Amino acid sequence: MAYCCPKCGCRDIVCTERGYNAKKGLLGVITFGLVGGLAGFHGNKQLMWVCPQCNAQFKDPAIAADTTTPAQPVINQQAIEDKISQQLKQAQQEQEAAKLKALRTPPVVKQRIVCACGAYNSIYAKQCFSCGAEISLTTCTKVPAMPAKVVLCSCGARNALTNRHCTACGAWLDYSQLEQIDGQTAYSEQICQHCGETTPAKSRKVQFCAHCGKEL
Repeated sequence: MAYCCPKCGCRDIVCTERGYNAKKGLLGVITFGLVGGLAGFHGNKQLMWVCPQCNAQFKDPAIAADTTTPAQPVINQQAIEDKISQQLKQAQQEQEAAKLKALRTPPVVKQRIVCACGAYNSIYAKQCFSCGAEISLTTCTKVPAMPAKVVLCSCGARNALTNRHCTACGAWLDYSQLEQIDGQTAYSEQICQHCGETTPAKSRKVQFCAHCGKEL
């Protein structure tokens, strides 16, 4: 920390002890006689600051402002280039992952094919998910939309015509043996942690995945 003169700002100030004060001594002689001359020694040991530029005397110097220029940080050009290269590589990997995900995403099923066993399969399916029979557009019936029907499991639970397993007991649904009745199923959906398929969300009535039959 640097000090300076509070009047002119000079930094070359000097700290010294105050000596005999002639003004105080003269005033003491006039007031008290020769003995009063000793008043000039009052405060003679007090530290004082003297400015050689403006000859000012003061007790407390001012704090000089720091005018030094802070050191500029060293720029590592190689580190910057490596970081940019890493960001570009990461962006490229994300784009490739998005492309692969788009390729793996199954097409939206807008039509269904009714197998001979009574299960409603996607038109993109090669085999029936229930009985395993081969799906053919020439031998199977194509329907534009799902009917308002459900398959009744042996446990008494109602399941959608696209379920492979009962969501209440987890049993395999044999569409060739089970009864289909009028009705609909409406559940919120979740992703099964076992097979990754979309299945009705776990609730009081739903305990098993509709595709793999494992407990949610």
